[in-house]
Amino acid sequence: MGNSKSLGDGVSHICHLLNINPSQWTLLDAMMDKKDISCRELQDELGLDSSYVSRTLSRLMNQGLVSRQYVFVPNSPPRYCYTSLERTEIETMLNNKIISMKKELESVGLCVLNISEESHGAEENS
Repeated sequence: MGNSKSLGDGVSHICHLLNINPSQWTLLDAMMDKKDISCRELQDELGLDSSYVSRTLSRLMNQGLVSRQYVFVPNSPPRYCYTSLERTEIETMLNNKIISMKKELESVGLCVLNISEESHGAEENS
């Protein structure tokens, strides 16, 4: 049971750093390991309303987390497909925001967290 609370707290922190809400995170997380997914495919996979998925995709595009491209599909009409940033790109974005936040807190004497920027670089390379 403690794991679900930790997962909820983790998602909350991720959402804060990315400036998105948990529902937007759910959609983004579902997209991360896929390339060129349509709005309809996301709707079907997540069981969500088409207008909700469309609005959420627009918000994620405005945040720079998702891109849209017009795709020509053989034997069917062209359609828009969406691709999220890769998981590693989002991880790098989150790490950079954490480092920036740490520096801001240190500048006003409030930081009690000790994150080694050297180990951050080593984790990215492994």
